[in-house]
Amino acid sequence: MTEMLAVEVRDACKSYVKGTVVLNHMEMSYIEEARRADTIGLMRNGRLLAEDSPSNLLARFDVPLLEDIVLELCRQDHKRMKENKSVSTNGIRNGNNNGSLDYPRPVVRVSTGSMTSFIPGWTSLKSNDIVAESTGCDCVVVGFQKYPEHLSDWKQGTETSENAAISPSNALSSIKNVQLDRIHSLIRRNCIAFVRNIPFLFMLVIFPALQTAIIASTLGGDPKNMSIAVVNEELPNWKSDCSLELSSCGAGHYSCRYLKRLEDDNLKLVPFETKEVALKEIQEGNLHYGILTIPKNYTQFAQERDIAGNFPLNETLDGSKLSVNLDYSNYVASLLITKKLFHSLESYAMELGKDCGKSPEEYKVPLKYRKPIYGREESEFTDYVVPGALTMILFLVPMCSCGLAFVGDKCQGTMDRSRVAGCTTFEMMVSFFITDGMIIIAQILISTSIILFGYDFRIEGSYALYGMMCLLTGITGQSWGFVLGLICPDEASLLITAFSMHFPMLVAGGIIWPLEGVPLIVRYVSNCFPVTASLLSMRSIVARGEGLFSMQVWPGVAILCIWITLAWTFAAMKYKSLSK
Repeated sequence: MTEMLAVEVRDACKSYVKGTVVLNHMEMSYIEEARRADTIGLMRNGRLLAEDSPSNLLARFDVPLLEDIVLELCRQDHKRMKENKSVSTNGIRNGNNNGSLDYPRPVVRVSTGSMTSFIPGWTSLKSNDIVAESTGCDCVVVGFQKYPEHLSDWKQGTETSENAAISPSNALSSIKNVQLDRIHSLIRRNCIAFVRNIPFLFMLVIFPALQTAIIASTLGGDPKNMSIAVVNEELPNWKSDCSLELSSCGAGHYSCRYLKRLEDDNLKLVPFETKEVALKEIQEGNLHYGILTIPKNYTQFAQERDIAGNFPLNETLDGSKLSVNLDYSNYVASLLITKKLFHSLESYAMELGKDCGKSPEEYKVPLKYRKPIYGREESEFTDYVVPGALTMILFLVPMCSCGLAFVGDKCQGTMDRSRVAGCTTFEMMVSFFITDGMIIIAQILISTSIILFGYDFRIEGSYALYGMMCLLTGITGQSWGFVLGLICPDEASLLITAFSMHFPMLVAGGIIWPLEGVPLIVRYVSNCFPVTASLLSMRSIVARGEGLFSMQVWPGVAILCIWITLAWTFAAMKYKSLSK
């Protein structure tokens, strides 16, 4: 809190609360800034170690700085905790025969006839609302006259009578209730932080769906109107002359039939007089993906080749061939044009054979494609890319969002203040896990709805299993976001680290290109990525409809669970080392 804001808050408190002791509980960036407060409280692990005015504390400890007081109190508290190591992990004293529960004792201040309670979960009231009672312990128990039932409940848990014994189950129940209360408070805090930044929350939920929609719209579609230069030496003015020809066995030019079939296959044919002119046009940068050359007397040579059967002349063979020069600098476009040229030639030959009274099957390539084992005959590259892209997005976005939230808490001091208030690393991670988990579920629902209803995407397997794989992938990214949040000092370094991990997983993880096309060493490395096995499982569920116990599915589930466990273990160890 800045100095001007601190002064305004203090003045506002004094103007509203008159005639009473004003406690200014203000979060300071540095301990020494607390000198401005009327009263300060020093806490550690949810327990108040001291509470008084800065001048009284400095005089009592005889030190010049508040930092020295904090250090001394922490040392004393650490020593006291070591002496109480006889307390078992379930909260019961090993050395106490009556089995009484060793609750943390509250520390209170008593001065000038007024008292303030710091019992967890209670708020401070005026002096005429409180009463002090001695319990025979090292502190003064402060109760409220207006709420006697709270006092009796608290005394029942803290009194150490020889005849009173607390069972281990009751002790564990009390500890769990305190944990759940803290987790609930942290979840509310995270939700409030999200609600205060509606644009960020909106983009966080919509961003995966938007990316998935862009990928489904742009990748894998059948290219249309790709231009190719055509040099028809048989009929130079083919654009106008071909439209006048009849479709019969002995009539017309065969080149017109083939070019008509190419136009039907969504190729843009650009006429040129000579091959040299077309080549120069391409070299000058005009967008043509290749040159198709039809030789002179192509129709005559094609008919002679059909009549000659197995004994055609070399001149006949050369004259009935179409030559193609493609621009392989655009590899994918060249492959697609090659496919279109081949299928158009086969369709044109079958149609010609049918017109001449022959069986179209004689002109068909002797390779029959039957019903696919998995997938559809009209499947596109989109069906291959979308599961991988969705997996990658559901891993990356939660990793960045959780990491940024964790780093933000760390940089703003909220995490340290939560630790001082008694919150553990586990409780903070669980709170982030729940709040961001709800966002992951929203991301999955919106993204899946868009690709199902907007792009005719099909999920052949179980929707529940598909949702589980998406959720596990998001939780894995979320868990490693915690790790990055602990390692990286600020938001910029976290984003750089996250996106540096994104590209290798995108390229070498089998998302865009099959792993079989990756070098062997790189394949071994890519198998270590958390999204690789998840991607294979996702494709098996979506395209093959396989179940959980399939050899293509359960390894991905197991590997994701291992990555989640490793992330949480590493995060706990890292935070424990930083807390020392």
